[in-house]
Amino acid sequence: MRTELSPEETTTVQHARTFAELAEVARAAMERAGTSLAIVCGPISTGGAESPEENLRIFEGFIARIVHAGIAVFDQMPFERALGRIKHAVPDGATRLLNEFYLPLFESGLITVFYFIPRWETSLGAYWEHAQAQRLNKCIIYL
Repeated sequence: MRTELSPEETTTVQHARTFAELAEVARAAMERAGTSLAIVCGPISTGGAESPEENLRIFEGFIARIVHAGIAVFDQMPFERALGRIKHAVPDGATRLLNEFYLPLFESGLITVFYFIPRWETSLGAYWEHAQAQRLNKCIIYL
């Protein structure tokens, strides 16, 4: 199972102007899942295959494999386009993305397992996610 957005939430994501708005939608989807969730972490915009498009393809493949194994996953892919749009529109966008979108989700306690895909260390964001998972004493699994 992966988290899913309602049609209304999808519209909200498409029109969101802040990371906080996106985090609110993500949290609602996570709460509906009603279980502890995993998250897949790895390169998207920096590191990895050196191409965001290729990184996203790899990312999606790992999410699908984890879901196929019967693990409930917070799927951040529906947020990627909006996250990128906002990141480029605000000062310190990359730092704010991590602190205003991901950090509240991690600190919610709804995500209990962090899966790190190969070459995660080449990504500034994934490196930050790893540090947060350690700080929050979450289960870390290296794929």
